[in-house]
Amino acid sequence: MYNAAIETFHANQAKIKAEESKKKEIMDKQMETKKPEKVEGLLPIDPVEVEVGYALIKLVDPAQGGVVLDKITRLRRQIATELGVVVPPIRVRDNLSLDHNIYTVKIRGIKIAQSQLMPDMILAINPGATKKKIPGGIQTKDPTFGLEAYWIDPVQKDFADEEGYTTVDPPTALATHLSELLKKHATELLTREEVSNLIKTLKETHPSMVDELIGATKPVDTGLLQKVLKNLLREEISIRDLGLVVETIANVAQRVKNDVEIVTEYVRQSLARQITEKYRSDDGKIYAVTLEPQIEDLIKSATHHTEQGSIVSLPPATAKKLAETITRIIKESKNKFPSTVILVQPQIRPQVKKVTEAMSGTIPVLSYNELMSDVVVEITGSIQSD
Repeated sequence: MYNAAIETFHANQAKIKAEESKKKEIMDKQMETKKPEKVEGLLPIDPVEVEVGYALIKLVDPAQGGVVLDKITRLRRQIATELGVVVPPIRVRDNLSLDHNIYTVKIRGIKIAQSQLMPDMILAINPGATKKKIPGGIQTKDPTFGLEAYWIDPVQKDFADEEGYTTVDPPTALATHLSELLKKHATELLTREEVSNLIKTLKETHPSMVDELIGATKPVDTGLLQKVLKNLLREEISIRDLGLVVETIANVAQRVKNDVEIVTEYVRQSLARQITEKYRSDDGKIYAVTLEPQIEDLIKSATHHTEQGSIVSLPPATAKKLAETITRIIKESKNKFPSTVILVQPQIRPQVKKVTEAMSGTIPVLSYNELMSDVVVEITGSIQSD
């Protein structure tokens, strides 16, 4: 019996080893055939993304009558026409972690703006033309420009219109906000890939120009081209006339040792007709504030040129006083002439723009060389030293 028990034990051990060997063989085969997890799919970032809270889903869902996607299609077309840059497809999706009536806008995964919409109401914006309040309205701010506004019942729309308010529906408010954000951040969307696409499009109409001028060993390096285009877009100057931009860069780049800032100024001057029309008022004039010579000399002497561009180093007290003076003069002019620009000598235009950006990046700064000779310029004020 003892021997029989031993034999049974060994038989069982052999059986167990055989089963374990078979299991290992099966697992090895499964490991060989099993595909590795595709974590790479988690890496891509959407260039532009709009996330909406639960209550706003009906505004973006076509199945529920939402029109936001149609408006986004139109604004992409509009920006291409106005600025000459193609906005990449915009992903719109719900985010249940947001408050129900909140939406956010992201560029490359980073939130750049957030606001709220009342999906069943109308936004009545006060452009400054009225002091009357709207009874029962919910006080708020226009998401695009920060103007005083009310969310009102749709039945109050006619009343608000009569009182001087600008009324828009929630999808239009969202689309307008998104449009202004995309214009403001257009430089972040102009990647090397996008510049290559623009060059391919240009080659369809100007094949000889592209072959002759654009390339690493040719007059227009794509890296320089991208930097110049970004400088233009940063001040909302259209790059749609890419052929003229390329020709100008080819003519001046070597002469100024590829200095991006100087090349950009030459390109702006070549776009004088476009710039003139952009800032011409309805009456055909350009209304401008100028700087007295002492202020221009002060900025010129405080400018230091580096490989990254020019830097204006004014003493803090001087910079503060200058900022206050510019802000006051511009505000006084804009009260009468909303399209007021600052007009300066071409040699210091980039530096003056740097100074004003600290106060408000929305104040256009032009040089005399960027205006057509036949345009009437009306000086509405002068920025003087105390």
